[in-house]
Amino acid sequence: MLAIGLAFTSPDVVLLALGTNDVISFRDPPEVAVDALLALRGRAGAADIDTFIATIPPIYTSLKENDEVNRSIDRANAMLAERVPADRLIDFHSNMTQEDFDSDGIHINQSGQEKRATAVERALANR
Repeated sequence: MLAIGLAFTSPDVVLLALGTNDVISFRDPPEVAVDALLALRGRAGAADIDTFIATIPPIYTSLKENDEVNRSIDRANAMLAERVPADRLIDFHSNMTQEDFDSDGIHINQSGQEKRATAVERALANR
């Protein structure tokens, strides 16, 4: 969807905030999600659009795979931290708690959205 938007609009800034579903699916290792995010960043950069990438938030499900998914998310976020300039990486992970998620433990609720908005505001203020 982002690629389509880049073809038809000229945004000043793009925030790439995705990857949870990629990591939860277990179909691909975290490297695949990170490479996809970086490819999207490259496409936006080629269009001269200032691009930020958000880290992937944790999950808080009752699934037996919960710990494994969070380890994959941690690996993906570590790779992002290595490959994305610090001033273009927005932290959507470290201050999130279970209370910031809907009952499914995956979708972010109002308090979590407020935390994300604050992180974005901070990053854009330093732009």
